[in-house]
Amino acid sequence: MAGEPIRIMGGKPNADHIQAQVHVESESLNIQRGQVNASNQVYEGTITTGTTTIDFYGDAGRFSVDGYIRCDGAGDLLVEVSRDGLSYDPQFTLKEEEIFDVESMKIAKIRLEHSGTDSAYRINLI
Repeated sequence: MAGEPIRIMGGKPNADHIQAQVHVESESLNIQRGQVNASNQVYEGTITTGTTTIDFYGDAGRFSVDGYIRCDGAGDLLVEVSRDGLSYDPQFTLKEEEIFDVESMKIAKIRLEHSGTDSAYRINLI
C-alpha cells in the first residue's frame, strides 16, 4: 500500500495523547505532527548563584514532548537536560536571547547553572 499514511496514536481513553502520521515515500521518512492534547508548564526566574532544577516530570506527572528554553538575561545559562530524571545529557550554553527548541524531545528535568553573571530564563514545556 505504497503512498498511504500509517497513523500512530498513543494514550489512554480520556487522557492526554499524542497523534502523528508517518508517510513513507521512496526511501525517505516524512513525519507530520498532529495535535498534542496536553497542558503546558511555564517556569520563569533569575539564576543568581548555583543551580536550579526544573522538574517537569514531578510537576506534570509525565515527560514533556515540546517546548523551549530561553535565556532572557545578559548572562549565559549553562543547561543540562535529563530525559529519564536521573542522568543528564552534556551541558551546553545558552547566550543572551538564545532559544533552545525542545521539539520532540522527551524531557523529565532541566538543570540551569549560573555562569558568573546573573541571568533570567523562561521555559515553556508541553
